[in-house]
Amino acid sequence: MMNSEPVELLKKADTSKRITVSVHPLNKQEEPERLHIDKQLNYDIVILLETIMSEITFNGHKKHNKRLNTAELSVDTTNTLKTLNRLIRQKITFSGKDKLTHIRNWLCVTSQKTERIIFHIPVFENNKKNKYTIHYRENTGTDVRISLPSLLSCMIESK
Repeated sequence: MMNSEPVELLKKADTSKRITVSVHPLNKQEEPERLHIDKQLNYDIVILLETIMSEITFNGHKKHNKRLNTAELSVDTTNTLKTLNRLIRQKITFSGKDKLTHIRNWLCVTSQKTERIIFHIPVFENNKKNKYTIHYRENTGTDVRISLPSLLSCMIESK
């Protein structure tokens, strides 16, 4: 059985696979609307979710096959949009604000349709966890690596 804490799930996020975001419409006959996020934005989505950790609701796991397991995390659309705008202003992003504009615009339209969105995050099956490393060179010419468990703290530390 996998851990259902959002903190632990985000540590196990498999950012090599595609993350999707879905909206379940208020009308039950309609199909859920899905946004497939470019893989280059996966780290930005993890940062966004780490930032709003206290507001995340764990909906469960979907096991697709032996190697693919997806965690479903739902969040408030309005708060997510506000947080995304703040991260863009603070330049805490891997892909740059131009790449995140597509997600922000989609969230603006979505926030008018529903109050909650669901992130489908691929997670590692085994006990493997992500480690994020800041790599920079000191004035002395020596390389320094700082390993942190959180991608958000890694971005803040590197500024």
